[in-house]
Amino acid sequence: MMFRRKLAACMTAAALMTSLCSVTAFADTEYPLWVGSTQVTDANKDDILNDGGKAKYDPETQTLTLDNPTITGYHSDHGYSAQVFADGFALTLSGKADFDYNSANAFLAVWDYQETLTIKDAEFTATGFDSGFVSCNYEVHVENSSVKVIGTDISSTKDSFALAGKIGVKVKDSYIESEKCGRPFSGESIIIEGLSTVVRMTAASDATGGVVVSCDDLQILEPLTVLEPEGAVINGGRITDAQGNNAKKLVITNEQGYGEVEVVVNGEGTAYAEKKYYGYGGTVKINAQPAEGYRIKNVDYLIPDSEPAKVGENLEFQMPASDKVTVVVYFDEIHNPELVEEVPATCEETGVKAHYKCQCGKLFEDAEAMTEITDPDTLIIPALGHDWDEGEVILEPTATEEGVKLFTCKNDPSHTRTEAIPALGEDESSESEISEGDSSEAEPESSVQEEDSSKAEEDTSKAPEGNKGGSNPNTGKAAVCFALLAVAGAVVLIVFKRKK
Repeated sequence: MMFRRKLAACMTAAALMTSLCSVTAFADTEYPLWVGSTQVTDANKDDILNDGGKAKYDPETQTLTLDNPTITGYHSDHGYSAQVFADGFALTLSGKADFDYNSANAFLAVWDYQETLTIKDAEFTATGFDSGFVSCNYEVHVENSSVKVIGTDISSTKDSFALAGKIGVKVKDSYIESEKCGRPFSGESIIIEGLSTVVRMTAASDATGGVVVSCDDLQILEPLTVLEPEGAVINGGRITDAQGNNAKKLVITNEQGYGEVEVVVNGEGTAYAEKKYYGYGGTVKINAQPAEGYRIKNVDYLIPDSEPAKVGENLEFQMPASDKVTVVVYFDEIHNPELVEEVPATCEETGVKAHYKCQCGKLFEDAEAMTEITDPDTLIIPALGHDWDEGEVILEPTATEEGVKLFTCKNDPSHTRTEAIPALGEDESSESEISEGDSSEAEPESSVQEEDSSKAEEDTSKAPEGNKGGSNPNTGKAAVCFALLAVAGAVVLIVFKRKK
């Protein structure tokens, strides 16, 4: 009995140890990061807000990537509350997000305690907070991003900030805008650089001691300059106007100026510019994501009163000198066209140009299906028509028979045609000579011949005197003929009388 009790106790202890080990083995790793009121763990880091992955965290790079999530609630510690709260480590923020005080009731939009807060490749807007993006006791770095902070009237004190870090703030190739903040820029050292950088800040007009920049050391690196206030002077860590008054409004960009970029989507997909404003000559980068089954066909940027200019496949271009540039991103269905070989035109039949045809029925000029053929008639190759040579005589004409001339098509030797060559006809002079010879041989040997002979003699004796001289050769020939006929007639008469 005692043995059984000991065995049962051992089994219970073993089961308990196994359970404890299992809990320890499968314990979820927690990170000192909160998005809204949700702490990031190893289990939820790929879908922190359970909204399909609009908020993701990569522990290796310590990067929080946002894709327009709806963030509610906040986390509070060390005497501060924020919608995104990083406790004691260097956090990098990227992506797109709108931080709204009404959904958080927090003091700050983003707070990084005791470490550097980096905003990179991001487009963020913070509305209604006392301050926007702050690093406690360290730095705030903004690179290739757009950050807009809009405070409130009740928070417009000298202790409300857009970007603030105890050690300093660094801005590079970014667009920074703030309104209704007592001190938009705050830190021991502020460095602003980058060709495409644009800073537009307005300090709250009713803020006690409000200035756009509050620091010990302000560096605005070339080619950037202060466009407003006009005649600005950097006095210690502050900017004053020409009269020495603290600047309430500040515009920093390159000397050439800056312009706005608007993105328009054509087709199934999403696209946006990383920043709203760019300094002239700065690099504009467009983020574009086609829907499933679609692709980015091409990107154009439009400048007023100018022809569209193609950006290219890399979605980057240099900001032109224009107040506004409209970027149009075209999305198109993914096609897999097959080559349709050319059908050459013949002399009498039209042909078809080589092209590509997709299973969906669409026609394209290229294998990549970038240029669609909307009018099939443009593929038709006109018939060549016959191009005949000079011809060859294959049957010579005669006096009474036509000849034949053969023509061959230069485009296709199998195509031929013939033309008749008129008969040559008889020569008139030769016909006259033949006719005279025949009449002399056909004289009859009858009594009529005798009668004709006697008439011939009379005619001869009556010949005009003018012809006796033989001036007409034809008349002379006739006379000889008649004389011969007369002699022949006389001979015949004599012979006939003798027989009697």
